[in-house]
Amino acid sequence: GPDDAAYLAAGLDLIAALSQAELTVSDGTAPDTVLAVLNQELADVASVIETLSPEVNGVLAASEVLISVLGTRAPRLLEADIRAVRQSLRDEGIITSDGLIGAGRFTLSGIMTASQIRTKIISKVYVPYLGQIAKSMGTIIGADLLQNFANGGNIAGVITGSSLAIQVFEIENSVIEGFGFDTLLPEGNSVTIVGPALIDAVLDIITQDLPNANDLKDLNSIKDEVQKQIDMANALVDAFDEANSSPASVLRGCILDNLPSCRQLVYPDGFQSVYKVESGLSLPASVAIIVHNLVGGGFAVTVANFVPTRE
Repeated sequence: GPDDAAYLAAGLDLIAALSQAELTVSDGTAPDTVLAVLNQELADVASVIETLSPEVNGVLAASEVLISVLGTRAPRLLEADIRAVRQSLRDEGIITSDGLIGAGRFTLSGIMTASQIRTKIISKVYVPYLGQIAKSMGTIIGADLLQNFANGGNIAGVITGSSLAIQVFEIENSVIEGFGFDTLLPEGNSVTIVGPALIDAVLDIITQDLPNANDLKDLNSIKDEVQKQIDMANALVDAFDEANSSPASVLRGCILDNLPSCRQLVYPDGFQSVYKVESGLSLPASVAIIVHNLVGGGFAVTVANFVPTRE
């Protein structure tokens, strides 16, 4: 349809506006006038999106943008707003003894007002996005346009340091290299890393169900089963960390494979530990890494040996 390309472009503009607002609020030093400008940018993009009527193909083409806005960017901005309000209340000198607002940081009243404005703007985007997704998915299912995406990816390897045989958690600029990753936005790739305590249960699900997956529903069911294992064990073992779920960036080119289609999922702060020991020998153990392309649906799975961290 005529609005499809504009719908994707406006979505990318929205991500940029949300990201800039999040960074500014998190930094905490911008004056209220800057926050007002950022809010106006958000409002302008939201107004554009409201005027568009994408067709099914347009929604599909923008699916990773929708995932990013609904699942990552907008919630992060909301969290930044909450943190800013709390910090403003805690900081010495922000509210002085005589009740005045201290200088140097955006004001408490300003951040509250800006947060309310942004919430209204985001709600104007959420409702149409969700409506368009529901409409488009119904059409896709009805027309049986889905195809078999099972294991459409492949992991070439993991790099955390100088050794390729033994990996280490929390090494800066660690990467997952492979194929079939989403390249437009890093959060188009859902990464699940589980430690030795969960690896058997998770790999059993993958090896049994993945070869028989026929559509996105089956693949989502596999992801749900993996998450169920994580949720059940969460109170008992420390074998999963949500911080691993989304890489910070996707880069072209790899070290372990010279094919031009190979990509790197980059973690600037390294992988958060999913294998910890209190004492004794720090022997390496197997850790499962599962990359799920949320747009194409493909899975890529590998197992690497990681040295544990001390609790």
